[in-house]
Amino acid sequence: MTAATAAVELDVRPLGPYRLPPAGRDGILRRRTGALVRVLHRDGEQAVARAWTVSGAVRIRGEARTRETAAWAVERMRFALGVDHDVRGFQRAFNKDPLLGPVIRRKPWIRPIRRPEPFEALAWAITEQLIDSDRAVRIQRALTWRYGRRSACGTLRDVPAADELARRCQPELQACDLSAGRSVALIRASREVAAGRVDLSQHEPAWRRLLTIREIGPWTV
Repeated sequence: MTAATAAVELDVRPLGPYRLPPAGRDGILRRRTGALVRVLHRDGEQAVARAWTVSGAVRIRGEARTRETAAWAVERMRFALGVDHDVRGFQRAFNKDPLLGPVIRRKPWIRPIRRPEPFEALAWAITEQLIDSDRAVRIQRALTWRYGRRSACGTLRDVPAADELARRCQPELQACDLSAGRSVALIRASREVAAGRVDLSQHEPAWRRLLTIREIGPWTV
C-alpha cells in the first residue's frame, strides 16, 4: 500500500457516560499514546483508524489513499466503539436488578463489544465456540500473525481476509490450535463469503446459508 494521502476526522459526542474500551486482547485494536488505533481494509484498500477523547467527545480519524476509504474507516471505528449506542434505557430498566444493577451503577460507561466488519465478527465467533476465552485469544493471535494483513508501517495487523482463509487447508488452521471441525467450518464459511455466495450485509439470507455449515449454529451467527 502507498502512504495515506487522505484523512477524515470527526468528533462524536457519546450518548450517556462513555469511556474508550481497552485494547483488544487479539492484538488487532492497539492503544498508542492515549489513542486506540487499528488497521482496516475496504475492497483491498488499507486504512488506519484512530480514536481518542477530547472535551467530552470522541475524536475519530481515518487515514487512507482515498477520502472515501478514510471516511469509511471513521464510520467503522465509530460503530465498533459503540459511541452512538444508547444504553440509557437498558440501564434504567435494570438499575435495580440484583445482578446487573451494581455493575450499571459502578460502570455506567460499559458498552457491548463490537467488531467493525461482519466477516471479522463471524470468523472470531467461530474461533470462540465452546472454549475458554484465553485459548480463543491465542488462536486469534496465531491466525492474525500467520494470515492477517499488515499495515504499511508494519506495526499493525488486520484480521485475515475471507479470500485468504478460503485458500487455507484444515491442517494449517489446526496448527493455530483451532479444532479440526472448526477449522473446516471457518474455511467453508470463508469460501462462501469470498465467492460471493454469502453477502454478510444481507443478514437473514446470510444466516440461513451459514447455518447449513456444520459447526456453525445460531450461537455463532
